[in-house]
Amino acid sequence: MSLPTARLDLLTRQFWRLSGRPVDLTGDEAWLAAPMSPGPSVGDAWVEPTALAWGGQALDRPHAGLLADMAQLDGSGFRAADLRPEIRDFYEHTSDWRMEVWTQWSPLFQPGGELVSRLFGRRVQQLALPTRPLEVAHGMDSRVTVLTDATGAQRAAAWLRTLRSRGEYVYSGCYSVRTLPGSTQPGVHVAFPSSRATSRSS
Repeated sequence: MSLPTARLDLLTRQFWRLSGRPVDLTGDEAWLAAPMSPGPSVGDAWVEPTALAWGGQALDRPHAGLLADMAQLDGSGFRAADLRPEIRDFYEHTSDWRMEVWTQWSPLFQPGGELVSRLFGRRVQQLALPTRPLEVAHGMDSRVTVLTDATGAQRAAAWLRTLRSRGEYVYSGCYSVRTLPGSTQPGVHVAFPSSRATSRSS
């Protein structure tokens, strides 16, 4: 990491420490706990270590989905059986679906998006939002990797999206089912892992 980017990362960490508050990831706020990348960039570096920490594996299964079964979300306010079949199929067999992508930013916000992408997104390989139409002209690749626990059951899924033109990561997300404190209705928990090494460097 160069000196200017190291200073930038230090300033952003100081900002969040001043403006944020501590959370207890082993107590009341455990639902916020999310995987982290062990290195300076994210991409798919967090996937296998996370599965190993759960005693499981990271598997590229055919027809893999963000959720093993939408019925995991059944509760007083939701029934998977009531969904349109194509919606349920998307969540349970996400890797069978393909995306068509186009991007167009407002001229007012495009410079800010480009700045964030250049300073953080592309370097960290996470949330590197394309800001120009030509960046997605060749399309975006999508890969779903299942993360199992020690029993072999799907505990989460990594949804990894890369630009076909450059192979760079755009999104690297972890999808699982969790229930918020005070609620009995399960929901889809989406986390975008950050870099543990970057967050601890000084």
